Amino acid sequence: MRLRSAAHGLPRPALASISRATLAILLVAVVSTSALSAVVGSPARPTLSVPTAGQAFAHAGSASAVPSPSKGCAARPCVAVGAHPTWTALVGAPQPPARTGGVLAYDAADAFTLLFGGYEGYARPHHDLNDTWILRAGVWQLITPPVSPSPREEAAFATDPTTGCLLLFGGLNDSSHQALGDTWRFCGTNWTSISVTTSPAARFGAAAAPDPSCSCVLLFGGRVSTIGAVLGDTWRFASGLWTQSSPGTSPPPRVGAQMAWNSANQSVLLFGGSNGTAGATFNDSWSYSSLGWHPLTLGTSPPSRTEFGLAGLPSAGGVLLTGGEAGGTYYNDTWQFTAGTWTQLPIVGAPPARSGLGVAFDAADNYPILFGGENASSIPAVWYGESWVFGGSQVRFDETGLSPDTIWLVSLNGSTNLSTTSTVGFVVGNGSYTYTVGLVMPNAYGIRYAPARPAGVIHVHGAATRVPVVFGEQFYLRTAVTPASTGFASPLTAWVASGGALNLLAAPIPGFTFVQWEGQGPGNYTGNADPLNLTVNAPLNETAEFAPFATFTVTFGETGLPYPTSWGVVLNGVPYATISANLTVRVPNGSYSWSAPVVAGVAAGLRFAPALANGTFTVGGTPMRVQVPFTLAAMVQVSISPVGGGVAGPSTGWYTVGSTILLIEEAANGYSFSSWQGTGSGSYTGSEQGISVTVDGPISEVASFEPGATTSLWHSYVPVWFAAALILLVAAAAVLVALFVQGRRRSAPVA
Repeated sequence: MRLRSAAHGLPRPALASISRATLAILLVAVVSTSALSAVVGSPARPTLSVPTAGQAFAHAGSASAVPSPSKGCAARPCVAVGAHPTWTALVGAPQPPARTGGVLAYDAADAFTLLFGGYEGYARPHHDLNDTWILRAGVWQLITPPVSPSPREEAAFATDPTTGCLLLFGGLNDSSHQALGDTWRFCGTNWTSISVTTSPAARFGAAAAPDPSCSCVLLFGGRVSTIGAVLGDTWRFASGLWTQSSPGTSPPPRVGAQMAWNSANQSVLLFGGSNGTAGATFNDSWSYSSLGWHPLTLGTSPPSRTEFGLAGLPSAGGVLLTGGEAGGTYYNDTWQFTAGTWTQLPIVGAPPARSGLGVAFDAADNYPILFGGENASSIPAVWYGESWVFGGSQVRFDETGLSPDTIWLVSLNGSTNLSTTSTVGFVVGNGSYTYTVGLVMPNAYGIRYAPARPAGVIHVHGAATRVPVVFGEQFYLRTAVTPASTGFASPLTAWVASGGALNLLAAPIPGFTFVQWEGQGPGNYTGNADPLNLTVNAPLNETAEFAPFATFTVTFGETGLPYPTSWGVVLNGVPYATISANLTVRVPNGSYSWSAPVVAGVAAGLRFAPALANGTFTVGGTPMRVQVPFTLAAMVQVSISPVGGGVAGPSTGWYTVGSTILLIEEAANGYSFSSWQGTGSGSYTGSEQGISVTVDGPISEVASFEPGATTSLWHSYVPVWFAAALILLVAAAAVLVALFVQGRRRSAPVA
């Protein structure tokens, strides 16, 4: 909090003690540094590096300045690798303007981290902000919602555990010196003002955190004005309502404290802050759960401070703390609270000391992210505008094949970064990520550079990852035909790798012959080779020229189709169509095969089918005519009910309109025929068997069978024993008859 941070409430006019001349000198130094970088040729593209304190200062001094990476960065990964945890600077364009008092939280509903507001000290005049930035895969993007909260700093900001959206309350407006008391929700890409009947008093510097145990956002403390009372009340926001909590024990009133959800013990952790008196800061730790507030008795704690960064650290089962200020001393130490103990981490490459920073855990990328802050220990004060991630790993895409200063880009999990040097970088947490590499289109006709591998998946496991990207030059080949519609050129158009071999083919339609290729462009071909093998080393235009030769008419005449009906023939593989009764093509002498497709879609269940569907003919110097009669056919559908009750005919299919079909049926064992149920013109409904039906249009006939009826012996299944007995009985009867006849013959008198 600028020059009033020690007491967290001294009047802002104290900032006027910084002379305009001193600030002007600072701005000149920053601009000179940027200009010098441009003169010596520092890359203008986004990159990843761990800047020195001086680089971070230069970046903070200009919202649009991008610090140049160190020389060592270009030759090796810029993320420190070793046994100690690291903060890694995320440097790229765009970056939000430098600020202090901006608020940062993770939008779980939309899977990105959001930055809102803060105080822009380098602006002229100084003012509070109300811009909204989102961070995905290490890439910032400014969004412009149709409605936003008013400019402010030091608002309370936290993830609502019930919706995953973000809740914002209060803050301070520097212009009016007034604390605010409005409530806002951010979800998707929109801010929404929430009207409530009961609300905490207007305040700034309050601590807020999600509390999944009560499905609410917890808010504590803050200050009602820059010189007003410091608060120690506790509020919960749930289901669109604010409710004040009255625990038996509470932390002392404070402003500038921070809270975070501690997933390890399912409680909210509160640390530090100030009681509003100069130099009076806390280093006590409190836990809040359903049982209320409880002070934690700890052997070791971070030094007392205010306006620091605090975020949950799910991967370690605890909370991460960094930065802050107490009595004019600014911190850049990093502490971790796990298993009920504060432990200072031995950091490699810590960010410059600061207060008023924003810290949030980005669950999508699996790392804490830090942005902004200020250091007012020097005059003029320094405001920071760079981003840092804790424990993140660098993903570096290194290209070959492009000319210097060529713009190229990579998208990682939907976030896009671009470069004019050989490297595009991201910082991400552990996990698997999809990426795509964009085509590069320079300002030259017919030339592009394509990546050999335009997309893929990378797996990050705590170490820097390098992805080589090889670009290859490609040239555009355009083919054409003249006169139009007299033939085909293959391929139609194509991008061909530099030095690539290409096979061109010219195919005239019947009645035309290929004449030559006419080429334009370096290395083009003009001549009559066909097919043509060509090596492509530049953009090319190749036109296939065709010419007519002696041809004769072949007329296909249709009958039976109503006008206008589209019909056609396929002649030697080439389709032709018309709505006229005659279709005429010109062909040279030779033998040809043809076919006439069915004309469908004239009406539901109707189509026209050629009586002669295909054939061949030979052209020998005279015109020819081929007659194609069409007949109207209707769909006849024959089915049975129930399934398995019997069989019926004829089979479902297309039948010529006016033809006669015979409806036949046969019941299965245990069923008897009941009736025909017909729909459509000419259909039959009734119980007659073997009835003839004239097809006048689409017909549906259903043969119905009834279960349980007896059937004749000839339509029944006969057991084997019964059949055998019957055969033996018949045989025995035959033998007896034969014996009887023979006996009669023996007893007859002799003539």
